[in-house]
Amino acid sequence: RERRPTETLGGALPRVAALFLAVLSNPSPLAGSARPRHAHSVPFSLAAMAAAARSAHHASTSETPASVVTKSAVFKLGIHPSAMHDALGGAKELLDGMLMRHHHQLGGVLVSYADARLVGSDARIIHQAGYCDVHVRCTARVFCPKPGRKLLGVVNKVGADFVGMLVMGVFNASVSAADISDEFIHNPIDASPGGCWESAEDNGEHRIAVGDEVVFVVKAVSEHDDVLHLLGSLKEEGTGEATRVARAGYSLPESILSGGSPNGDGGRDGVVGGGDGGGGAGARG
Repeated sequence: RERRPTETLGGALPRVAALFLAVLSNPSPLAGSARPRHAHSVPFSLAAMAAAARSAHHASTSETPASVVTKSAVFKLGIHPSAMHDALGGAKELLDGMLMRHHHQLGGVLVSYADARLVGSDARIIHQAGYCDVHVRCTARVFCPKPGRKLLGVVNKVGADFVGMLVMGVFNASVSAADISDEFIHNPIDASPGGCWESAEDNGEHRIAVGDEVVFVVKAVSEHDDVLHLLGSLKEEGTGEATRVARAGYSLPESILSGGSPNGDGGRDGVVGGGDGGGGAGARG
């Protein structure tokens, strides 16, 4: 059996990596890997989108909505030997590339991370790959909405057969006409792009149009190519335009974006930038 050489880190600067994630309680890596992409392959728009969502990281833990949870996780990252002089800095670049992507073993989308630190002091070269494995422990913030939960979304598109929204300014959500309460009808007014949906029971005072904040119930969660999409419903009680919902005496979901600037400290934690983070993922809360 071929022996794998061990290489001292010293400090390592990985720019390219194959990625795995391990459950904190189980040091054995979980299955799953992907060849990395370079930093410049990450679209600039992804960084802009993630900036809004990362502000959730410094929100008060006691006010954290159930759809955003904190998990302690260990990531297994494959580092190219040619860049071995700042391991932690390079590992953060790789974690950056995982931001705003869905990871099945994490159970959701990695919104931000903090307190990243290396575990161990050596790196094992991956057989026939040329990468050096390192383990990084960090605190991960994961967006993991479940069917039946209420969320706040801002309407960004309206049509005769749907309402489209953004949750946290990042995640797409849509409600089809079949899942909108029967009291609402579509009004193709010129004042709002695509028209609006308004209640026939109060002469259109309860209205849903572009720019409105809306409370909806998660009906289903779909994921394709690491991108999350929410399917919602506006048929349940306590759903609709947020101001009207509050006036009716229903509590609103906590604002996920309350408090904090994008990852606050100006450090590298949570800054979108590195290579692609596709692969296995695991964590525990």
